[in-house]
Amino acid sequence: IDVEFDGTAVLGAAGRRGPRPLVRLVVARMVRGGKTEQLVLASGEMHATAEQLLAAYRRRWEIERFHKLLKRVLGLAHLYSFRRRGLE
Repeated sequence: IDVEFDGTAVLGAAGRRGPRPLVRLVVARMVRGGKTEQLVLASGEMHATAEQLLAAYRRRWEIERFHKLLKRVLGLAHLYSFRRRGLE
């Protein structure tokens, strides 16, 4: 993964009223399956390095892939619940 841009951006239109959030913007180029892709990350984390943000994204992506496996491949989507009774 090669970092192409690491900086900050203000979200929202210039004429917008109210607060316009400041976010960390990291743009990276990566090769997956012989194909080059651009990855754009927006984060509220201002103190981490671009490499740390990309590593955190990579870990998060693995968690998402695991959940997909549980839900689609193993058919366990019915086990997901956000209610107290469902967790019991």
